[in-house]
Amino acid sequence: RKSKGVELTPFGAILYNKIKDVIDTFDEAEVVANNFSKLNDGIIRIGANSSNVNQILLDYLTRFAKKYPNVQIVMIRDNREKLLEKLDNNELDMVFVDKVKNMDDYNLVKQYNVKYQLIGTKKYKDKYHEDDINLKNFPTLDLILPSVNNNSRTTIENFFIKNNITLHPKYELDNYILLYEFVKQGFGIAFVSANYYKNSINSGEVELIYPNFYINAREIVCLTNKTYYNNAIDKLVEIINS
Repeated sequence: RKSKGVELTPFGAILYNKIKDVIDTFDEAEVVANNFSKLNDGIIRIGANSSNVNQILLDYLTRFAKKYPNVQIVMIRDNREKLLEKLDNNELDMVFVDKVKNMDDYNLVKQYNVKYQLIGTKKYKDKYHEDDINLKNFPTLDLILPSVNNNSRTTIENFFIKNNITLHPKYELDNYILLYEFVKQGFGIAFVSANYYKNSINSGEVELIYPNFYINAREIVCLTNKTYYNNAIDKLVEIINS
């Protein structure tokens, strides 16, 4: 210490030259940590086992991305067992999967009870104008279905098998983007989770066919790991529950 301030002792100067790079690294780490806490940086990793989740997530992720544009969003698709394993190993931050038996092992963010209803253009609404349907007269020839390996396809077919009906879909498509575009273009009718297409229904782009008829399809849950800490996921959870 001197009258005009302080300066390093000879030993201090030697020591500083030895550890300067480490000090700079700590300074950089502090900046990274500060950016992460303020969501000026970061990542959220989300897993889903069903294409139904696309419609669920679209609103959430667009709102999140607008609010926190510097946070990276990574999504993967896999079966439920593999996604839960990745969640357990902290390789994922959040999963959307069909309801599991061991729910107490996870944080339940939200549960979605998915119902399938038929949609089509006005042409098909005029053709099938009743509010409900007699299943024996189900319009299988106008039906568009997801491809055989799709979980939704299995759910729909199981419902009709129980009612002794064999489906003969007009088209079989491997994702809901294609399926909806075919419906919108008037190529047929399709089962969808109507809540996720409510804007299209309200605008008249498509209409509900047999509005009183639906299939109780599945229960999808949004889960996080009980041991996680990710500020970005906390903010996404707030959006999901808002």
